[in-house]
Amino acid sequence: MNFSSTIKSGGGDGFEAKVNELGQLLVLDGLSYSEAYTVQVSAANTAFNLVKPKPDRRFIITAIILDADKSVSGTTAATVELYEASNITDLAASRSILSLEMLKNTNRIITGISLVVTQGEWLNIKTTDDNIAATVLGYYVDA
Repeated sequence: MNFSSTIKSGGGDGFEAKVNELGQLLVLDGLSYSEAYTVQVSAANTAFNLVKPKPDRRFIITAIILDADKSVSGTTAATVELYEASNITDLAASRSILSLEMLKNTNRIITGISLVVTQGEWLNIKTTDDNIAATVLGYYVDA
């Protein structure tokens, strides 16, 4: 027996849940596949941009991959901070997303997350060592 039904958001915005072509239930408006944004930090204590803000959109982080190469000190850890900032070169964090230390030849892979970046904010990274590679996966949604 088949019947038709509709699931609507209770927030009054009229959003209806949908089933995509893969049979997945989509409960967020504008949900799409993740895209990768990568940067090689090539200078210590410098802001590097990973994701730029888009008008009327917010960025959702779904994974973070950090890699410290063989040139990072084996005795002094590199401090790495992923943060929101008000502009592309800002070293001051409006909000810290992640802060950790990494030794040479180590990596951090953080998956299964759904973190929202504040609308209008840049997603930047800074580190105390110039040999860190960063990749953020995610997608934009309507604000």
